[in-house]
Amino acid sequence: MELFPKTKVVVIGAGELGATAAVSLAESGHYDVTVLDRAPILPAEDAASTDINKAVRADYIDRDYAVLAQESIRRWRGKEWEGVYHETGVLQRNLTRPEAVELFAAVQSLDPEGVRKLSSSEIRARLGPGSEGSAALQQSAYYNPSGGWAWSSGAIEKLYARLRELNVPIVPSAELAELIRDGDAVVGVKLTDGREFRADKVIAALGSWTGGHPALKGLLPKGLLVPTGQTVAAVQLTPEEMEIYRDIPVNATQDGTGYYAFPPTASGVMKFALHSGGYTVPNNVPRTVLDPAAAAYAQEKGVGWIPRKSLALLREKLGKGFPALAKKELKYTRMCYYSDTPDGDFVIDYAAPGLLVASGGAGHAFKFLPVMGEIIHARLEDRLPTHLKNKWRINRPVPEAPSDDDRQGFGRQPLDLESLATTAEMGAQ
Repeated sequence: MELFPKTKVVVIGAGELGATAAVSLAESGHYDVTVLDRAPILPAEDAASTDINKAVRADYIDRDYAVLAQESIRRWRGKEWEGVYHETGVLQRNLTRPEAVELFAAVQSLDPEGVRKLSSSEIRARLGPGSEGSAALQQSAYYNPSGGWAWSSGAIEKLYARLRELNVPIVPSAELAELIRDGDAVVGVKLTDGREFRADKVIAALGSWTGGHPALKGLLPKGLLVPTGQTVAAVQLTPEEMEIYRDIPVNATQDGTGYYAFPPTASGVMKFALHSGGYTVPNNVPRTVLDPAAAAYAQEKGVGWIPRKSLALLREKLGKGFPALAKKELKYTRMCYYSDTPDGDFVIDYAAPGLLVASGGAGHAFKFLPVMGEIIHARLEDRLPTHLKNKWRINRPVPEAPSDDDRQGFGRQPLDLESLATTAEMGAQ
């Protein structure tokens, strides 16, 4: 018998937020942690964190996120993340909107020596010979040497390895059915297969499934957490193209479309995407092509799973920076689902006694992976700084429309299956 029994915690969701929280709690030695996830194989194929790369940047107007991102980058550079984190720097261009001007001023204030605007020749030097003759060379831009990208699937696997070292069970095929209550307090969870897991505390970190999950109905304000699909594409570079593009930084436009692109991976896959208002999914529409119904529909209709409007914009923006790549055949397309919030702020708060919700990554949480577990841990123990506790609370004013200025150029809309791009449109143009 333990003299001081550990607090029992069940974490629902084995993505970034759930896994980092579990690691932090288990490492403290004060918690008996179990992680549950609906997916039969982990990491879940359709999770936002299961990807080849995610941007890591400290480029924020918001001071809280900028400071947290700087600390995250410092930790990403550690030995623990070797082979996962790649510090390429971040190039932001098209700095004409007032928000972009404000962003540059905010980023430069944190690193006056390292962050500065670039001349056309300096943009060319950063983007490499593949940018020759591109519109990007005529746009205002700055380069931040701090930041780059992380191999996101690899980071999640490292978290799982650490959980195994700590003897934390990670239970797949564990789909939440309902919360177990004792009065108002949540004291465990019941799964769809009837299994029950009792706990002193439950952390709900279900990613984009959080806001609409039936088990959480009535606990979250309407519109606070909305699943939105964001469009992603990639091209396969030839060995000759790899020589041209291998050393480019993460690069993005500040024109309101939310376009950003990555350097190629070691295997020559170059990903580019839109961080936009995104697509909502009606109940009768599958989220991703991994859904059997979606796969059957895609095969029958000869389509991929991103709308042609987004595909056209992705190709256009890629061509503005790297003209020779814009018409290449796409290696893949993907809908990446955010747990979106209207204000772009996270949700890390108690929804009921014993139930902490950790969600609302809003497309920018992954870069904080090295510190996010500590943040959730601190909120669980009610020792998060007051201003962050208020910033990420559940009961806060919810704007009717998204208020993130970087995402206004491509507004939120429902996913229409008739709008999906054809396989021919995804081929070489």
